[in-house]
Amino acid sequence: MNQVAAAAATDLELVRRALPLACSETEHPDRLFARSSAGNGAGTCPAGCTRTVASAASWWEGHRDDRPGVPLSPDEARALAEAAHAGQLEPTGAPLIAHVRRVAFASPPFARNVGWLHEVLEWTTVPEEELLDAGVSDDELRALRLLTRPAPNQDEMGYLSHVNRILGASGGAGALARAVKRADLEDRLEHPRRHVDTGSPPYRRALALLAN
Repeated sequence: MNQVAAAAATDLELVRRALPLACSETEHPDRLFARSSAGNGAGTCPAGCTRTVASAASWWEGHRDDRPGVPLSPDEARALAEAAHAGQLEPTGAPLIAHVRRVAFASPPFARNVGWLHEVLEWTTVPEEELLDAGVSDDELRALRLLTRPAPNQDEMGYLSHVNRILGASGGAGALARAVKRADLEDRLEHPRRHVDTGSPPYRRALALLAN
């Protein structure tokens, strides 16, 4: 069993009890699934669609082992993110997966996989090899590297240097990283990572750089 599958199995109860699943139907991406009374991690969308989703751990168990080389779908990227970030909290106490979910749905469709996975390299120990094995493309992996800060507790200039590196990146990876970083910064402005009295990175200045 690889690291992601093991983590998903270990945190299955956290996934079931603590992490709501957002409906991925385009008409109402911000809706949350209600948990089934059986507590099995599945649910139905309160907006009335017929879509149901199983827990991330259920998805991981044996799902990818016999599919080498198959590109990752957005639903699969979502399940991977929910498994990898199960139980992780931001400094404010909010579940990290809530931020990841908002960024993913705010990212354009071509960048949605990267939106779901944009915190994995920074917040977890999931190796890059497992992401590739799961179906992440080379450009997507390069975009995830661009989005990962080398020092998470950077000062203001270090953070802006990180954003400038994304701004100057070429090719498909650069386009993916910029699209997701815009969504990330817009979400951080609305939902700051730190409490106001402890300070936050210069999100507004960073977003202005990407807008130029």
